[in-house]
Amino acid sequence: CNATVCGSAHIGAYSHVGAAAVVRQGVQLGETTVVGAGAVVVRDFPGGATLVGAPAEPMKKRTP
Repeated sequence: CNATVCGSAHIGAYSHVGAAAVVRQGVQLGETTVVGAGAVVVRDFPGGATLVGAPAEPMKKRTP
């Protein structure tokens, strides 16, 4: 898959996905989630998370 979002994934409202990031099929991201550039998201995360790395892990939790 060469796309940012592979297959069907749920990306919550007001979320942002950085350049060259990959969100795998079936993943659900809550509202206001931020995915850093180049991150690879392979599992679900709640809203307000800032995700970085491969595989993506939360950097910090933001309050909306």
